[in-house]
Amino acid sequence: MRFAMLLLLALLAWVYWPATGADFVIDDYVFIATARMVENPLPAFWQSHFYEPYYFRPLGILSWWAATQAFSLDYQGHSLVNLVIHGASVCLLAVLLRDIGVKKWATLAAVTLFALSPFSLTATLWPSNRFDLLAVLFLLCTALSLIKVLRGAGGRWWAALGLSALAACWSKELAFPAATTMAFVALFYSGATVRVRASAFAVLGVTISAAFFWRHALIAQPYAVTGADPLTRFLEGGRAWISVAPEFAALALNESNLSIAAWLIVGAGLLAVLLPVRRLQLRFAVESVTGPSVGMVLGAMAVWVAISIVQMPLAGAFSRMLDGGALGTITFGRFYYASMVALAVVAGMVLTRARLSAVLSVVVVLSAVVLGAQQRTTADAFARWTQTEIRPVALAATAVVDKNTPVQGGSRCVFVFLGTQSNHPWFRMFSDVTVKARTANLSATGSCHILTESTPWIFAFPAGVAPADLGLPTVPNVGGAKADSTWGTIRYRYRLAPKDVQSLPTARFFDWRDGQFVEVTKEVQSGTRLVKTHGWGF
Repeated sequence: MRFAMLLLLALLAWVYWPATGADFVIDDYVFIATARMVENPLPAFWQSHFYEPYYFRPLGILSWWAATQAFSLDYQGHSLVNLVIHGASVCLLAVLLRDIGVKKWATLAAVTLFALSPFSLTATLWPSNRFDLLAVLFLLCTALSLIKVLRGAGGRWWAALGLSALAACWSKELAFPAATTMAFVALFYSGATVRVRASAFAVLGVTISAAFFWRHALIAQPYAVTGADPLTRFLEGGRAWISVAPEFAALALNESNLSIAAWLIVGAGLLAVLLPVRRLQLRFAVESVTGPSVGMVLGAMAVWVAISIVQMPLAGAFSRMLDGGALGTITFGRFYYASMVALAVVAGMVLTRARLSAVLSVVVVLSAVVLGAQQRTTADAFARWTQTEIRPVALAATAVVDKNTPVQGGSRCVFVFLGTQSNHPWFRMFSDVTVKARTANLSATGSCHILTESTPWIFAFPAGVAPADLGLPTVPNVGGAKADSTWGTIRYRYRLAPKDVQSLPTARFFDWRDGQFVEVTKEVQSGTRLVKTHGWGF
C-alpha cells in the first residue's frame, strides 16, 4: 500500500507540474499585495481582514502571508504550497479510510479518485483556491480525530478534535456545515458509550459555535453570500450545475475525447452491474465483518450533502465563467473539491462491501488514472494562458508605474490604463493590487490609484496613507455599498471608475498598443484619444 501511495503521489506531481510554470492572476494579486503591506498577520484572527466583507479566513490569509515572505513573487513556490496541501490531504484520507475498516484495494481506489479527479485537480491548480484545500485538510483531521476519540483515545485526540474543527472553520465557510454534520453523525455511533458520544458532540458543537459567533461579531456582512432566500439560491445553483455538467465534462476530457469517454462509460457499466453489496445491515458501527456499516456510509453521504448545499449556489453564480478556458474550468471546479473528498469516502466504504470488491476497485483506480492524466493538459493550458495573456500586461503596467511615480508617492498619484476592457479583462478588475503586488517601490506606489477605464473595484493602501477622494463611485453590494475597511497595516477601498475618466485630477493615461503601454495623456486631455468608460461586470 505504501508503494502504491508513493506511485499515486508521483503521478499527481507529474499531472500538476506544468501549473508550477504559470503566473499569478486576479485574486492572487490581492493576497500578495496584502502580504506585502501587512507587517503582522496575526490581527487577522481578531479583525475583519478579508477583501470581501463577508469572509473570515484568517488561516488562509496567514498561509499567503507566510508564502509571500518565503517566496516573494516566485510563482513556483506559491504553486507548490497547493500541491503539498493536496498531497497531504490524499495521505490523510488513506489513513482515515484504513481506520474505519475500508479494505486496501478500496482505499487505493478512493484516494486515487480524490487525488486525480478533475474537481480535485482543477481546485489545486490556482493558488487562490488554497482556502478550499486548507478547509478540506483540517476537515480530514477532524474526522480522523473524531474516530479516535469515539474509540476511547486519550486527551490529545480530544484537543486535536477541537483544534482541527476550529482550523477548518477559519479556513473556509464550507467547513461549518461539514463539521456540524460530523458532530451529529457521532451521536449515532454505536461503538462508543453515550457519554463519549455526547462529549464528542459537545466539543464539536462548542468549537463550531464559538468560531461562528466570532466570525459573526467581526465581519460586516456575514450573510451577504446567501442572500435573502438561501433555498432559491440553492435551487438556482442546482439548475446551473445541471446545465453546465456536460460542458464541464467535455472540458475535463479535453474537448470530448471520444475514446476516453467510451472507456469510462464501459467502466461505469461494469460498476453498475457488479456493485450490489452484501447483506446490508443498518448499524451505526464502524467495525463490521464486511467493512463499514451502511450507517457509516449514510453518515459520509450526509457530510457530502451538507457541503454541496453550501457550495452549489456559489457554483451556480460562477458557472458563467465556464467558457472553455482553463481559468473558467478551474474557477467552477473548485466548488466541488470538498464534495469530492466526501464522495471518495463514500466510494471507499461501498467498494469494501461490494461483491468483487478488488475487481471493482481496480476499475475505479484505472478510470481515475486515465481521467487524471488528461488533466495535465489543463495545467499546461493554465500556465500558458497566464504567461502569454496575464503576465505581460501585469509587468508592463508595473514598469510604467515604477518609472513614473514620484519618489515620495503622494495621494494625488493616479494612473489609468486603457485598452484592457476586452483584451485583458482580468487585469482591469485587479489593476491596483496587481501593480502593488509587483512594484519595486511600494512605499511610493502604495499611495497611488491605479485604474482602468472600467473597474478595478478594489484598491489597497498602507493604513497610514489617507487616499485622495477622487469622486469614484462605490461598489454596489447586498444591502448597500461595500464599506472601506482597515486591518493591521492595510486599508481596502471599493470603488469603480467614474463616468468621465478624463476628468480625474492629475491622472496620467497609458494605452495598450502592440504589446506595451504607451503614454497618451496629452491625447486624452486634448480629446484626440476618447475614453469610453465601461460599467460594472464581467
